[in-house]
Amino acid sequence: MSFDFPLGIFGLFKRLLKKPLTALGRFLFREAYLISTVYNSHGQRLGLRPMRLAKGLEFDLHLGKYYLARRQQSPQIWIRATDGNLFSKVVLTVTGTGSKVHHQIAVVLYGVGSTPIQAPIGLPFRDLKFHGDCADEPYESLMIEVRELLDANSRPITNFRSEPRLLDPIDNVEEAMGLRRGDVEVWGEVFNLKFLEWQIDRERQRLMGNPFRMSPLHYWLRSKLFSAEWIVLASFWSKNLVTARQMAEAFHDYLQSIRPVETA
Repeated sequence: MSFDFPLGIFGLFKRLLKKPLTALGRFLFREAYLISTVYNSHGQRLGLRPMRLAKGLEFDLHLGKYYLARRQQSPQIWIRATDGNLFSKVVLTVTGTGSKVHHQIAVVLYGVGSTPIQAPIGLPFRDLKFHGDCADEPYESLMIEVRELLDANSRPITNFRSEPRLLDPIDNVEEAMGLRRGDVEVWGEVFNLKFLEWQIDRERQRLMGNPFRMSPLHYWLRSKLFSAEWIVLASFWSKNLVTARQMAEAFHDYLQSIRPVETA
């Protein structure tokens, strides 16, 4: 004898369970998500690796949709004067060169001194679209060039030497294809899960062991056993639910490793 659920019963269960399951997921996973996001933000800050654009002028770019765990309306440029310079006006062009169309925007900035200025630039985000095995990108390279400079007294600087920067953006294809997680929006917040994904990879490598320290048969058996993703995830989350103990230790080790560089 079969029993048929009334029409819509599963939708009702889904609605009833949505809030408690969301709260449970937040309780179990949020700390790990947060540590992963802090790690990404630490290395994502604009100005960490500035590039020279002209004498006394340097810049940085961020082309992604998310920056420091916030959704952006457009890509961002970061620029400041160096060596004690002050420019009352800076005009740049940013050109994205694509196979089908070129995108170009003029960026006008005022009062550029030693305090960095961050401003949006009206270019498309670097979103890859896949059609079968082919990737469609809005632009393949970027050219940033100084077009006009005015000194602190608003006088044109006619003899400045622009140092155009040709950039070839690097994309994470696995994230674009949905094979790995990067920026996600969940529980009303934005997280970046790159560090979390790296820690899962490390756990997989730890479980499989070092092939140079065991017999070929032993390594083959371990590789077969731990090739199951659910085993790797179970092992990883057993150390990271609620308090994210293992990820906190890994992030602490990372901070210790870069501290001499930052304080040099």
